[in-house]
Amino acid sequence: MENEELVKSLETRWEQLKENRRKFEPDWSEAQQYADNVMLDWGKPGEVPSRPKRFTSKPFQYNKTLVAGILGYAISPSLVWFKLGMENQELLNEYGVKDWLEKCERELLAMFNRSNFYRETNPAVKDSTCIGTGALHIDEDVENARLRFIHYPPNQIFLDVNAFGEVDTCFRWYSDTLKNIVDFFGEENVSQHMQDDIKETSHWNDQHEILMCVYPRTDYNPNFKNSKNMPWACVYLDLGEHHILMESGYNEFPFAVFEWERY
Repeated sequence: MENEELVKSLETRWEQLKENRRKFEPDWSEAQQYADNVMLDWGKPGEVPSRPKRFTSKPFQYNKTLVAGILGYAISPSLVWFKLGMENQELLNEYGVKDWLEKCERELLAMFNRSNFYRETNPAVKDSTCIGTGALHIDEDVENARLRFIHYPPNQIFLDVNAFGEVDTCFRWYSDTLKNIVDFFGEENVSQHMQDDIKETSHWNDQHEILMCVYPRTDYNPNFKNSKNMPWACVYLDLGEHHILMESGYNEFPFAVFEWERY
């Protein structure tokens, strides 16, 4: 019963986010037609993007130059593009503090180089300069001791803000194959329908729609350290079966959202 209420609540919230985004989608499509190399289908996230038909490529070239400039001057892997400091400036006069900060800088730069940060940042910045918003999901690759950054196409993303205008909610609507879903969530966690279909290899490439919901928890116990008592909830729904595939959480909001302009 509790799961049914959660599923209904999240699906209702998603419908609200879809309705809010729908009024911007025509303008985003027009922007992509002139300044992007693809045009996304805002109603079907699993569809292959189409190529824009235009009479001139100048807006696209201008946007491409803008993205290259941002990446080249702001976060280039060949530059030390950030500097660590202390909020209390007097601490910088203490013995060893500056050396420690420089060591931390080197470790962070090495971490970014080990990860896929620079590769995934490119399309996120391009989204923001074209339609106004780009998003990166930040996760940990524990086995390889590195961070993992994932850019999601903007037609999969639905964002919301808190009372202070800070993005604190992200719903991701996407489709994936049955085999990938079972491999990721585990056969014991998928619906009975999926458990039956996975036994037949002819169904392995069947597409299913998934909704990933990341939002602030209002009811949790911070004294417990399990994933269901973390400040941000992360719930995966099988939209076809209205079934919860996974419920976990994050200590911090796991999306970096680059907003060029907000309306």
